Amino acid sequence: MFYIFGAGVNKAIKLRYGVRKSGKYQDVSPPLTNDLFKVAQCMAHGRFEHQLRSSYFEKLASFIEKYWKKNIRNLMRSKFDIEECLTYIESQTREAEANHDDEKLQQLVDIEYLLIRLICEVLSEFNSLIPPFLQYEPPPPNLERFGTCVSFKKLGEILYHQKPIMISFNWDDFIERSIEHASGISACYKDAQASPIHMGYGSWNWNRALGYGIQFDQLPDPSNHHKLYPNYLEGNRFYSRNSLYSWYLLKLHGSLNWFRYTPQTLF
Repeated sequence: MFYIFGAGVNKAIKLRYGVRKSGKYQDVSPPLTNDLFKVAQCMAHGRFEHQLRSSYFEKLASFIEKYWKKNIRNLMRSKFDIEECLTYIESQTREAEANHDDEKLQQLVDIEYLLIRLICEVLSEFNSLIPPFLQYEPPPPNLERFGTCVSFKKLGEILYHQKPIMISFNWDDFIERSIEHASGISACYKDAQASPIHMGYGSWNWNRALGYGIQFDQLPDPSNHHKLYPNYLEGNRFYSRNSLYSWYLLKLHGSLNWFRYTPQTLF
């Protein structure tokens, strides 16, 4: 058995906390490839909208307006394909490299960084808010007014019990979080005397370090996961004592939590 996931699966996540209550936006779900800016304007009590209108994002805004004829206001009201934008940036980058145009190349690197940073920040905003919705069954009444992830939580339970092969095109790690919560807290993590090398990537019975079908060179030490810069364990030591799962999640476009081989949110 296997599953293939795209961004549409995240529509089962619906949040109201921090969402600007205006017009039809009573709750929001993680963005698809064509509604990043529309979702961003609703999140974090309007913080993202303020950022997008600031001088910090001026290079990105000017680039999009030049080639797509859409200003920030238009982007927040209509669809915009970020994959098309990233593809065009890549083609322009290759052209600049071929022409040895260092100034244009630096501009394109900056623009690409700004767009990817926005994607990361918006997804990380959801990442920081969904754990309580995955924790309780059924969700307490006072939690329901902040959103719902009941269907997404059920998906995690199905995946953990069926143990299928999974393919995901998403950058976020919402699927991983749902499986972790379905698996429960590891007894090893509860044991204060447990060796970090046996715990590896985290505190759950489903260990994501064993669930991607690949071995990482380094893993964070879960005993100090609250610190900004965690200690790292050597991957070969961990994998010499722990085998990869026979069922796994293949992330064809990579994953946000792979920036530093960590499960921590970086933004």
